[in-house]
Amino acid sequence: MYILDKPEYLNLLWFLILFVGLFIGWHIWRRRTKAKHFNEDVESHIFSRASSLKHVYKQFLFVTIFTLCTLALVNPKAGIKTRKVKQKGLDVVFLQDISKSMDAEDISPSRLIKSKNIISKILTKLDMDRAGLIVYAASAYPLVPMTSDYGAIRTFLTSVDTDLMTSKGTTLGAAFSTARRFLYGEKDSIGVRNNKVVVLLTDGEDHEQFDPKEINQYLPNTRVVTIGLGTEDGAPIPANKSRSARHYKKDREGHVVISKLNSEVLRDLATSSKGLFLATDNSTEAATIFKKFIGNIERTEGGESEITDYEYQYEIILLIALILLIIDSAILYRKTKWIKINNS
Repeated sequence: MYILDKPEYLNLLWFLILFVGLFIGWHIWRRRTKAKHFNEDVESHIFSRASSLKHVYKQFLFVTIFTLCTLALVNPKAGIKTRKVKQKGLDVVFLQDISKSMDAEDISPSRLIKSKNIISKILTKLDMDRAGLIVYAASAYPLVPMTSDYGAIRTFLTSVDTDLMTSKGTTLGAAFSTARRFLYGEKDSIGVRNNKVVVLLTDGEDHEQFDPKEINQYLPNTRVVTIGLGTEDGAPIPANKSRSARHYKKDREGHVVISKLNSEVLRDLATSSKGLFLATDNSTEAATIFKKFIGNIERTEGGESEITDYEYQYEIILLIALILLIIDSAILYRKTKWIKINNS
């Protein structure tokens, strides 16, 4: 099994089209220039020692070396074996608000997109920790079960949208109840491990007015990190996806509804659970602060989990590219006398 660590570098291969086009154009120009200034006898005499075929060889080697260097940047990794290890890390559950108010654009490009970026950044800070993803609005839905495969969470994040649920409104209680089942299971074996963190990404809107003081009844022995998305001034809620003809949600009197960040409830949730409140639109800063916060939480040993060891392959690819570069340097443009090949 192969995994591409940095697949975005594959876009560099588009430059090969430019290189090949330049090579072909150069050959056409060279041939026309020689035909214009020299007759066949003079040309054969002047260019008798030049090898046209070797030009092709060197250009082919250049394309091959460029391709190999690009693949080395992509950094393919191969799974070679699996082993069981004692899991010693945190259980982190992301609660992602996908109510319509998360489409508000007081945070660029929108509250929802920014929250997804923050989750992706936080995942890079986890180390042997399990993570899960729950989306919620008026109800909650477990999207990704607890796993150490952060790539799976990122994949599912791309599909997260405010149209994912048809129910209207926002209910924090439903989100916390689902998180409880995620962390402790149906048997509710509360308090076995004190290394659980819930990350709530929302603008703080809640139509059932959840009391922050009740958070420990829903999630005992759990730190709640609240990340507020939005501004105090707020922004209108888009009623459609079109940016060219944008319409906004209105109340019954026809006034545009303004959604504002409710930082008070988020701060109280964090305080009541000995967690952390963040109000930032900087994904890197949020992830850095989160990493520092969880660094103070003791990791306790859990059960065994099976992991796959991957071996980097870029060294082999770069070695082949280096060998081809040495060969390319050794090939001269003049003909080789001791090889009796036509136009060699």
